[in-house]
Amino acid sequence: MAVAKMSGPCVVSWLLMAMLLEGCGGGVYLEGPRVKALVAQGKYADAETLARKATDELERTAGPNNPTTLGALLDLGWTLSIRGNYVEAEAVARRVLTGYERIRLDSGPQSMTEVMIIVATDNLASALRDQGKYGEAETLNRRALAVTDSTTHFGVFREPASVIYTRNLGRTLVLEAQFGEAEPLLRNALTRLDRVRRDARTRSAFDRLPGSDATTSLAIDEDLGVLLIKEGRYADGEALLRNVVASSGQSLGPNHPQTLLATSYLAWALDVEGRFGESGSFHDRAVAGLEQEYGPVHPLVARAVSDSGYQAFKQGRPEQGQAALERSLAIRRQSLRPQHPDIADSLSRLGEVRGARGDLTQAVDMLGQSLTIETESLGVDHPEVAITLTRLAVVHQAQGSYAAALGEIERALAIQEKRLSPSHPDIIKTLEIQTRILQALQQPERAVAVEAKARALREQQRK
Repeated sequence: MAVAKMSGPCVVSWLLMAMLLEGCGGGVYLEGPRVKALVAQGKYADAETLARKATDELERTAGPNNPTTLGALLDLGWTLSIRGNYVEAEAVARRVLTGYERIRLDSGPQSMTEVMIIVATDNLASALRDQGKYGEAETLNRRALAVTDSTTHFGVFREPASVIYTRNLGRTLVLEAQFGEAEPLLRNALTRLDRVRRDARTRSAFDRLPGSDATTSLAIDEDLGVLLIKEGRYADGEALLRNVVASSGQSLGPNHPQTLLATSYLAWALDVEGRFGESGSFHDRAVAGLEQEYGPVHPLVARAVSDSGYQAFKQGRPEQGQAALERSLAIRRQSLRPQHPDIADSLSRLGEVRGARGDLTQAVDMLGQSLTIETESLGVDHPEVAITLTRLAVVHQAQGSYAAALGEIERALAIQEKRLSPSHPDIIKTLEIQTRILQALQQPERAVAVEAKARALREQQRK
């Protein structure tokens, strides 16, 4: 199996923290190299077992806030993150941050302690993002980046760390649909990375971080590609993602986790564009590869399976699509917290499929559950809420509940017009659904006006 240390920004944060610990002469424990070797061999369960055993022993002999104990705890969190155990990884990240804050309280401010608190803060932010707690993650991302940019404690590692923290904040903002702020941050991360590579000292420091400049650039390009697709800038986003898949495959290999994740995103992007006939082979490759790498019960596998199932549904294979979406939901319920946005996504997609297959009552129930989770975890005006409202409106229309359908589609449209670009494809689709609902309500004048608005936006989009 391929080395998984570049499978996500949270893992990068764990390893950055480990490197700094070793750099200050503390936090190194006997089993550390063996844990890292096991991860490199793809033996994630064995690595977790060893790190957990070392942590328990060090807590007993050295104490919970000893730097060496924190080093073992750090590796434990790293292995948990790789294995998709985000709930416990968050708990470990909180313990690491608390441990360094206790050291500062007991020993007074020291440069290395202050650095480790900053790193632990961003590390916790990444764990929170994996948990779908985006608002909390954003607060900590901002704090870590602001302090890093204003401190001299990091020395030669300041700019390399800032590259990671800038990217992490940008990625959190993408998940919150704050695209206007996220895009310049991600592009700034690329600029900062280029600056780091031009200076011999910072380049040497950066080369000690996990991954090379090429793979880091590709990871940021992947984030940008996802952002552009979500913004409706399909051609630019798809081009970026295709380049990431090709370059990652060439530099890391076709079965490396980073290549497989990029492949999964490319398949998703093609589906968003409505090009379901082109995405199937990418879905198949991503699902098979990620399942081989991480096992059948992992959040990354669940996402790939969900995307593959939705593609099957849109391709006219509803039974296969529903089965895959139900499997994805089962994995997510087993591996994620109950209020995670990914669970809401599975419920929303399943609600659409159930509705299309005539199971309208079950569809309404699933879409209602999805809305409850999304509004709680993402906020009432997130674009994902609008997507679920649109699906619910379609089901209510099929039930003949036209007034409810109209209210839902109007709520969805209000969210999209607030959060998305004026000619975003999702707005056009929502207007088309609103037209059909108005026609069913026998409101021809309003229907004609809405249809004309949709037509004008389509013309604007073509230009």
